[in-house]
Amino acid sequence: MWSACAPNVVGQGSYAWFQFGITPQGQRVINKEQEVVSRQLIAETVSALSQQLGVPPERVVLGGFSQGGIMALSLLLTQPQRMHGAMVLHSRLLAEVLPLMAPADQLQGKQLWVSAGTRDQVLPLAHSQADSRAGAAAAAHAELCRVSQCPRDQPG
Repeated sequence: MWSACAPNVVGQGSYAWFQFGITPQGQRVINKEQEVVSRQLIAETVSALSQQLGVPPERVVLGGFSQGGIMALSLLLTQPQRMHGAMVLHSRLLAEVLPLMAPADQLQGKQLWVSAGTRDQVLPLAHSQADSRAGAAAAAHAELCRVSQCPRDQPG
């Protein structure tokens, strides 16, 4: 197991794969350049570690929480040759990644496990449901796990 630290400092002891915000209209926006650079950094790191440790890509599973999950899902869907599957916890699929998705035949046999808080106020369950549908539509085996309590769930 290996754990990465996101490269963008957003505060003291606080890091992000990319900065984001919410417009007055409620739309989520991201720093696209940071996301692209971070996704490439993760791709290169996963490949280097796989080679260094002698672990073939078909045995590599990348997982993450929140932005880490976004990055794991993005890498699986755009560069599936680097890994076998992704574990995505309380995350979402970025619209910016959709046009970059690999062809369905490259995703055949890949695994996707998505976890979502049923009362998550930051990333609602609908995001995870959409992620699972996108993974399944892309020919990866997708499974959605609903969690009734998570650290950022709010009492309903």
